[in-house]
Amino acid sequence: MNSRGYKIVLTADRTLMSDYSTLFDGMVSASQTDTVPAFIIKTILAPSPAIGRDKKVIKAPLGLRRIEAALARNGFRRKDIGIFRETELEFAIGEDTAIVAVSSGDPAGLGMNSSTMEVLYGGTIHNKHFFRQLLAKISSLKKKGLKFKTVIGGPGAWQLLDSKDFEADHIICGYCEGNVSGLFKDIIHHRAEKQLEGRNPEPGEIPRILGPSNMGVVETSRGCGMGCAFCTLKDTPMIHLPGSTILADIEANIAGGNRNIALISEDFFRYGSANFVSPAPSKLIDLLTEIRSKTRTKLIQTDHVNIATAGAYSDNELKEVASLIGGSHERDYIWLNLGIETPSERLLKENCGGGKMLLPEGKSWEDFSLEQIKRLSGFGYFPLISVIMGLPGETEEDALRLESFIDKLKNVKASVFPLYHTAIENKNKAAINSALKRTYGRIMKKSYSLNFKWVPKMYWENQELAGVNKARMLMLQLMGKGQRFIMKY
Repeated sequence: MNSRGYKIVLTADRTLMSDYSTLFDGMVSASQTDTVPAFIIKTILAPSPAIGRDKKVIKAPLGLRRIEAALARNGFRRKDIGIFRETELEFAIGEDTAIVAVSSGDPAGLGMNSSTMEVLYGGTIHNKHFFRQLLAKISSLKKKGLKFKTVIGGPGAWQLLDSKDFEADHIICGYCEGNVSGLFKDIIHHRAEKQLEGRNPEPGEIPRILGPSNMGVVETSRGCGMGCAFCTLKDTPMIHLPGSTILADIEANIAGGNRNIALISEDFFRYGSANFVSPAPSKLIDLLTEIRSKTRTKLIQTDHVNIATAGAYSDNELKEVASLIGGSHERDYIWLNLGIETPSERLLKENCGGGKMLLPEGKSWEDFSLEQIKRLSGFGYFPLISVIMGLPGETEEDALRLESFIDKLKNVKASVFPLYHTAIENKNKAAINSALKRTYGRIMKKSYSLNFKWVPKMYWENQELAGVNKARMLMLQLMGKGQRFIMKY
């Protein structure tokens, strides 16, 4: 063991701290239960990140990169801060270590995706196993007489509040770059409560990262604020990072060996807008134009999009964005996460307050959603549509309407991922309405029949453009076929 150790050690579990080739690899890895052996996850889906001579990881989760930068800017020396894999913690932690800070994604497996995968495949989501394994390692080092404090943060920290299953000295909830240095100083001087609230900095104060992020992840916006009851960001207003920060984060990735970039946001098409009622397509087009002209970015990947925001873009604007994302490659599968949730306006309004339904006059939510999915699909995008089964207030008519909605997509280049509703405030696993179990089963079967038709093609294009080794691409395709066999879809 290192007798001195770094003053601040930052780490994360295997699901977060892996060297994924593409953003979609990370999504696939986070969806696996222990019916898939851990060695397959570690060797094929989530390879361990490379480390430098100092044993720090070369690429790290974006959240830890932000914390590293915030600490280095506000009272901590960069040389005293290190981001490490679990396997190097014994080297990193020593007598001088004051804090071991752990980023969490879905530590207790309470997310809707994790709960749904456990119902579909059986077993326990690997996220939970990996997080327990990491905390056990940290606890074993503390039992050797070291005096550091264990601090847990990240998007999954809410799952651990009041939990007796996970040991932590402090839990920080929410974005915290605005006050993390102060919180850490309070923790070091024993004047902090167990549960702490982070402060989200103003857009221009979000610290630029100091090294590459895994998957080349770069924020364009953060927060959402649409008020959906099932989302942890329902009350966090969206803010947009300045173009200069985004470009600097991309350059930090390129300097560290990442030319494939993932531009993430809760609504990619909302970039630059003052609110979610009035998107500003020109701002996103200008940003993408700058990225293409000023950086050596190769593959651009995207994340979430709100259906109403997509509807505010003209055909020409959607085509221009697709062209800029594609760069020198003509792409057929620019995937986007679309949260349709349900085709029922009543059910969506009851659970989201109508925030998602910014509809043209005379349009229904279902018709408008279908129209936008088909538009996106026709312009080179690949919609990954999320729908939720078991929303509070759902009736049999609502479930049958969802099934009919999926039927209408059978000839569209798109995919549908049904999720079982999980109540955030109660921290419960997915509760399945037994009266609707057969309908849910048909929804799953129809959705995954569509997914197995299109997703392998999207995955192949995505990985090929990312420069993934052909042997690994073929192994992942075979793994997908195996899962299709297991699900009998």
